Amino acid sequence: MISESFERLPTASILVRIRQAPLSNDGLRVLNLRDVPRKEWASRGIWVPRPIYAAKAYNTSYYQVKDSEKELFSVRQGKEDPPLRETAQLLLNAEGINKEMV
Repeated sequence: MISESFERLPTASILVRIRQAPLSNDGLRVLNLRDVPRKEWASRGIWVPRPIYAAKAYNTSYYQVKDSEKELFSVRQGKEDPPLRETAQLLLNAEGINKEMV
């Protein structure tokens, strides 16, 4: 189980974009950041910029935000995020984390 010390925002959502992985020229292996010069990442499909929200690329019709949730968002935005190192350590020490995947 994830540590009780993590702050919870019950209205949070997550967007997952699933794409086909870019392949080498021979089509036998998946490319990664080290295989392609940074200036070619976008053209080769290694790193694809996220769609601009205003372009209406996201379907949020199933996500209805209540006024009380909007207030929680405002409060959370005013808080400082913990350092990444601290958060990673909390996750690594949490129960239910598959250490083989890290």
